[in-house]
Amino acid sequence: MATFYRDDDGSYFSPSASNLIFQRAGLSIPRTYSVHSTARHLLDQRVTQLGGHPVVVKLQGCSRGIGVMRADSPEALYSLVDFITADGKTPLLAS
Repeated sequence: MATFYRDDDGSYFSPSASNLIFQRAGLSIPRTYSVHSTARHLLDQRVTQLGGHPVVVKLQGCSRGIGVMRADSPEALYSLVDFITADGKTPLLAS
């Protein structure tokens, strides 16, 4: 079997995943979690793991700062996550 990928994981690597690109280049990346639930207690746990508010909510697939929002309070975070997931998207949560 032949391939044109240089790395073993090449066929599984998405060039649009900036976190993976940064990690490969040895750059530090903020702790980031995918949000798969609107459950308040789970969101609160993630915020605690990130060090508290404010947190960054990021839509995947956007670039140049589009889709990056700041949640300064639990209420703001809940509202953003409810809105984004209602559209079938999975946001990222970072510090």
